[in-house]
Formats: sequence, structure tokens, C-alpha cells
Amino acid sequence: MIDYKKADMELAFFLRRISVLIESGLSIYDSLKVISNEEGECSKIILKIIEKTESGIAIEEAIRSASKSIKSNKIRMALMQLATTHSMGERGKRIRRLSNELVSRQEYEIKEYSNKSSIYGLIFVVLAVIAPTFLTIIYFLGGISFGVVMNEMEYQLLLLLGIPIMSLGLIIISEKNYPLLIYDQKHNEEYLFLLWIILAFFIFYILGIVGVLLASVFGAYYIYQKYLHEKKRESIEENIPDMLSYVSQMHGMSFEKITNEVSKAGYGELSEEFRKANNQLKSNVGQIKILKNMENNKKSVLFSRTISLFRYSIENNNFKVLSEMAEDIMRYFEIKRNRANSLAIQKYTLILGSILIPIILTITKNMGKTFGGILGTDVDENIFETAIPLYLIIYSMIAGRHITSIEERKSIGLATTIIMVVLGLGFYLIMMNV
Repeated sequence: MIDYKKADMELAFFLRRISVLIESGLSIYDSLKVISNEEGECSKIILKIIEKTESGIAIEEAIRSASKSIKSNKIRMALMQLATTHSMGERGKRIRRLSNELVSRQEYEIKEYSNKSSIYGLIFVVLAVIAPTFLTIIYFLGGISFGVVMNEMEYQLLLLLGIPIMSLGLIIISEKNYPLLIYDQKHNEEYLFLLWIILAFFIFYILGIVGVLLASVFGAYYIYQKYLHEKKRESIEENIPDMLSYVSQMHGMSFEKITNEVSKAGYGELSEEFRKANNQLKSNVGQIKILKNMENNKKSVLFSRTISLFRYSIENNNFKVLSEMAEDIMRYFEIKRNRANSLAIQKYTLILGSILIPIILTITKNMGKTFGGILGTDVDENIFETAIPLYLIIYSMIAGRHITSIEERKSIGLATTIIMVVLGLGFYLIMMNV
């Protein structure tokens, strides 16, 4: 089954790679065959075309036939351009022009989403701030002012389970419309976060302040592990353009010589990957096996696709495509950076929420206590000592997850989560002592 949303996202840079291969001297068939070996939704479509040609159907007919069953207008248009390019004997300029148009359209979609995203961020903060405030008022004064009596269990369920799940649901809805780019690493962790929220609530309810500490340790460990993973991936990806430009000048060098040179070039984790490859070569592991193992690396989609093209360059002694891909990746980084900048308001709104929540909730609690004393209501105030800190941690985890998904460098987004926890708990302690 082809995910056409992902395929549309891949299409612009996918076409760019095809045009580079065609302009380097390959036929459309050979170019498509190289691309069909990569991971991705577009590669699945191309693989079906290759299978048809291998069964005896002409490449142009196979492309036009495949386009009829495609549910995406963008991909159908791209396939028809490929067929036209083949029938007219053209090189890759027509395809490159279409690729540039699609990139421009992606940039426009990012700007459109940024206008909507600020609304999502505002609603999220309102939900995360106003709902707990109203809930606290009802807990203190509900029986007298609203005719609604809320016990401790109900208050904790709504504060630590109901509101966080609604907040997370709003974030998920926002991200469904998020403009993806070709090398984005998307992880479906919504259920993991829901599980964390549920576990945090029950641990808190059973263990009290000890539960808050356990939840904090669990959250900190999870974020730290994700942080290390993202730092490693970023170290690999940010050095790929320079590495490709460097290797593109190594015409005629052996694979062993290339891996040795890259391993010593100071490209951080990327050099480390090539050092491992060089050591495997010295241990008489085959070149093809090494490249396929590197290509199957799950740390980075960008790294995997880079190795796929790298393998083609080595096997065909065609290093020009590497410098072309370096330019494409730099363009991708630029678009990614612009996307992060366009969503900066939403990010800072969420960070501001980690400061507003403890201030407003503490003021609300104190006011509720004062009016409750005047009106003679009898509620347990001790639950706030653990309920509010735990809520601040949960808020920071949910908001921090979203910031991580929109941040250009995800390790920075993860670090921001820790900062939000510190800010929230810090302001809570300050307000408690005012």
C-alpha cells in the first residue's frame, strides 16, 4: 500500500535525483532502476514500473500505464513528464524544472501552515492554562458557587489525565496538517505519550510525592536517550553535504581509499560510520555487503539515501551525481530552517505556557483557599503539593514533544523540554514562597 501523502512529500527531491542521473548520461530506465532500490513511497511506484518493463513492456508505456492507477495528481503529472521526456529524447531539464516548481509549492505550503499553527498554539495554551484554573475553582468552590461537588480523585483524574489527553489530541490534530519534507524522521509516539501520562497519574495517585520523583526520573531518562540519538543523527546529517563534495573529487579511487579518507576527514559521527566500513574492509567483508549494511542504517533516512547514491557512484565511477546531491541536501536544509523559523511563534508560546501555568494555578489555589475559608468549604489542599508539579511535568513533556517535531535541530527541542520543566517547577516554588 502506497502512502500518497508521503509520496507527494518525497516527489520534488525524488525528481531532482532522477534528473541528475539522466543528465549524468543514464537512460530514463537505468535512472529509474537506480532510484527504485531506495526506501520511500515514490520508490515503490517506480519499482512497479521497472517490474512491468522487465516483463516486456516498453518503458514509456509502463510509465503511462502506471500513472492511470495513481491517486495523486502531483505524481501522475510527474510520471507523464517522464514519459514525455523519454518520447522526445530529452535530457533531465524538463524534470528538473518540475522539481523546482514542486519545491516552491512546498515552501508556499509551509508559509500557509505557519499562519494556522499560531492558532493551534494559542488554543493549546488556553486549554492547558484555563481548564486547570477552572477545574481548581470548581474543586474549591464548586459545591457553593456552581452546585457541583468534586472530590480529590475526580480532580486528579481530570487534571492529570483528562486535560493532558485533550492537549495531546490537539497537538496530534495540528501535526496531521504539518508540511513534511523528504528526509523528515517522523515517529508515531502519540501512544507512548498517552501511556506515560496514564502511568504518571497512577504512580502519583498511589505514591504521592515519590510518584512525582519517579515520573520525573522516567521522563528525564526518556528525553536524555532521545537527545543522544538525535545528536548522533544530526552529527551525521549536517556533514553529509561536505562529505559528498569531498568524495565527488575522488575520481578513480578505490572504495577502501575513499572510506579511509572520509574516516579521517573530521566529519564527526559520519566519519565514524566510514571508519567502521573501512575496518570491515580490512576484515575481508565484501564491498557490496558493507554498502548495503550502511544503506539499511535506520539512524537517518538522509544517510540511507546518500549511501544508496554513493553505492551507484562507486559501482559506475560517476562522481558528478554526488556534488549534485550535496546541493540538493543544502536546499533541503534551507527549507527545513525556514520551516522552523516560520513556526517560532508557536514554539515560544508553548514555552511561555510553562511559566504562566504555575503562576496562574498557584494564584488560583490561594484565592480558592481564601474564599473557601470565608464560605466554609472543606477541601484537602495537600494534593496541590504533588498534583501541580506533576501536571507541569506532563505539560512540558507534551509541549516539548511538539517543539521537538517542529524544531530544525531536534536535539535542541529535547533540551527545550528540560528547560520547560525547570522553568515550570522553578516558578511554582517561587510562587509557593511568595
